[in-house]
Amino acid sequence: MTDRPFQSLRYVEIKSRGAQDILGFLQHLTFATGLRQLRISTFETSSFEALQNTISAIQHHCDTSTLETLTWIQGLGPYDEPLDTDVREVLDITSLLKFRSLKHLGLAFRGVMDVNPELLRRIPTAWPQIRSLSLCGPYSDSQDSSHKPYTRPFPAA
Repeated sequence: MTDRPFQSLRYVEIKSRGAQDILGFLQHLTFATGLRQLRISTFETSSFEALQNTISAIQHHCDTSTLETLTWIQGLGPYDEPLDTDVREVLDITSLLKFRSLKHLGLAFRGVMDVNPELLRRIPTAWPQIRSLSLCGPYSDSQDSSHKPYTRPFPAA
């Protein structure tokens, strides 16, 4: 067995029940040195803690110099109940700024992401090759205007 498993792996697509399953998978990847694309789809709404731990695992188990595409769509299950979002639990995605080669980032969580003016100021420098950026809640057919925001509001410049 090689000391550097998955060194030739360039693309991973994972469709799973929830973030906890993704976390387990990533922990077995060891360190994917050549990974260029990581695409994740989870069907159930996961806890804030599971989401945050999985974001950290992506940063620890994927090479920050080679990953170009990261997409994660969460909560696609057909019977997923609307999430009662606790705005005190805000997903911190700043660890993803370490992925210097990122060109495409798409995150769709049922929860609040900490997208703030400071993060937006850092993105052009952290991801100089970024071509597409999508930070939002998952698609919904619902016309219900009571949905909570997926990012925190921040003042205009």
